[in-house]
Amino acid sequence: MAELSNDELEKAKETAEEWSNNFPPPKIQAQVACKKGPAYMEYFSKEMWRQCRMRVFVMLAWKNEQGEVLFRMHNDNEALGDGDSFMKTKDWEDIELVWQEKPAFKLETDGDGMPLLPDITEMKLEEKKAIVRAFLTLHYWICSGSDKAVVPWSAIIQSQDDFVARKYVLVDVDLKEPSKLQNWDTMALLNFWHAQQEKGEGPIFLFKAWMSYPIYQTWIPSYSHAVRTYFWTLYPTHSQILFHHVLYTSAGLALLWNYP
Repeated sequence: MAELSNDELEKAKETAEEWSNNFPPPKIQAQVACKKGPAYMEYFSKEMWRQCRMRVFVMLAWKNEQGEVLFRMHNDNEALGDGDSFMKTKDWEDIELVWQEKPAFKLETDGDGMPLLPDITEMKLEEKKAIVRAFLTLHYWICSGSDKAVVPWSAIIQSQDDFVARKYVLVDVDLKEPSKLQNWDTMALLNFWHAQQEKGEGPIFLFKAWMSYPIYQTWIPSYSHAVRTYFWTLYPTHSQILFHHVLYTSAGLALLWNYP
């Protein structure tokens, strides 16, 4: 502020007063939602518990700078008193399938379109969970070939080895719906993946299977690289769930599938 001229300071004061009395522009709101939203929710939850002894569970939805509707759940109850996570009181998977269409954190990608992890040193726990969600969701989209696919957390919990090779996760940490991760699990996963990213030796993470409806499918690889872009034609047949296995090879990406 000391470097601003008198005219610039006056303009800044006018802008601050305008935003205080009304609302910031949508673009600014989107930036604040991403950077400060988790901290606001954490403060609100703690104050409701401290002042009123009330527990709070919040489902959030907002638009990012691209106009996409994003979703997040905020739940700090395990950190307040002797409370349990609100997520453990009900099976939320059905609700999450409706809400969880876009990851709430925008990750950068490498030249192959694979997500890259940012520095998490100064981030809150909810932001770290959002990164885990975005990271796994983007990888699931890459595996399934659809940016509308929803990660089947329940199925992954029941049979993780069918979806992910053990070399991409820690032995003592299982994948689960990110909002249900504890601080230690979240940090362990992110640190493990970030270490692999720093090595730069092969993929950081890959799903080897996805779930969808049975389809007749033709596959046309566009590159010889194992994880490059690919195209296909889909023909839905009936409503039984189909489990797809993905085989990554040096010649391309081969698709294998069978009925459960």
